Amino acid sequence: MNTGSSSSVMDYVGPVIAPTPLKQKSTLVFPDGHTVGAYDRLAIEYGYTSIDDEKPTEQHSTVRSIADKLKTSNLVFATDDDASFNTDPLARRYDMTDDPISYAQDRILVSERMRANVDKYSKWYPNDGSSASSLLLMSALRVQLRAAENAAYPLGGRVLDHHYYNSDVTESNSIVKPVHPGYQEQALSVMRSFLEDEYWMPSSTSVNNMFLDQHVMYLNPYGLGMEYGLDVSLFYKQYEQSINTLLLSVTDPNKLIRIHQTNMMLLRKEIITWSPNQWTPKMGAAKTMSIEDVLRTLSDSIWYGWSYNKWSSRSRWTIINNWVARLSTLYEECIAKPSAYFQVQIDVLTIVKEMTRNLTSAYHENGDGGTNEMYSFVNTTLKNLDKIINPVHN
Repeated sequence: MNTGSSSSVMDYVGPVIAPTPLKQKSTLVFPDGHTVGAYDRLAIEYGYTSIDDEKPTEQHSTVRSIADKLKTSNLVFATDDDASFNTDPLARRYDMTDDPISYAQDRILVSERMRANVDKYSKWYPNDGSSASSLLLMSALRVQLRAAENAAYPLGGRVLDHHYYNSDVTESNSIVKPVHPGYQEQALSVMRSFLEDEYWMPSSTSVNNMFLDQHVMYLNPYGLGMEYGLDVSLFYKQYEQSINTLLLSVTDPNKLIRIHQTNMMLLRKEIITWSPNQWTPKMGAAKTMSIEDVLRTLSDSIWYGWSYNKWSSRSRWTIINNWVARLSTLYEECIAKPSAYFQVQIDVLTIVKEMTRNLTSAYHENGDGGTNEMYSFVNTTLKNLDKIINPVHN
């Protein structure tokens, strides 16, 4: 957790692999990956400093001076309870920095670095029926998914002032600050990089189209060269499951409502937003961030680069229909609790109608350009979308 800790949440920083060898040597979070955090060093000093004349019912001036270092060092305090609210990106477990999006982007680079070097690990495990290359690629996918999940965390986020001493809270120095909408927009871009990654499920025209189909040479224990192809279907399945995991997390109705509530705060002109130090929004950055914005971005990524023939593979249509099924389930959850999720329900319906119009238009424009299997996928998707729009009729 990057804001500090209680006695039960120590800020020991775990070992981290940097995206480049240069960063491994030069940046703070990576070479210091095995050290105790600044807050915990102070907590240990406070708890274990030996004082001869201390009284049980009084705070000794010596330990009081140690506690006051929290203010002078600008350290902040957060506990397991803060992390359990799932709204403050600075009270997040397993996050190594005070700039979670940049950290997530670095983790994406780590994944790409692992993929780029996969050909160096070509050992075959005959008992397991797998190769070191396959295992490394699966690890890269897990790193990528975790980065995307961490990037999703600041959506709808509100940072609480955890400083130990703060007696001058004013309107310009608010205790609760919504995450800057431009920073949330940057979070969505990290998620898009995962959802639109053609490495794992390439289209027919992608430069990665043949990569996972290539054969890699392995040496068996007897020194004989043997060729074993990577299990492409396994990567497809794992990537599909990873996408479903991410979308399920982001489209939790409570998460979406927090995004809506934070957006209401952002609409107040006098509100002070939070963003990391040394961070500035890009030109034209978002001014607000609504549920509709998030759902539209996710939907666009699911349909990324799509054209009638390009995404005719069964695997991609499975992902598309999984997304439709998720929206359908989300819509039903909203109907079950209209007072709590009314805004979510409205925005889901808006996105579903857009998807229906776009898909219907593409279906009619392409005529005979698609395969019979393709038409089947399209019809299935349109029927599932219609069930959301016209639940009574269906």
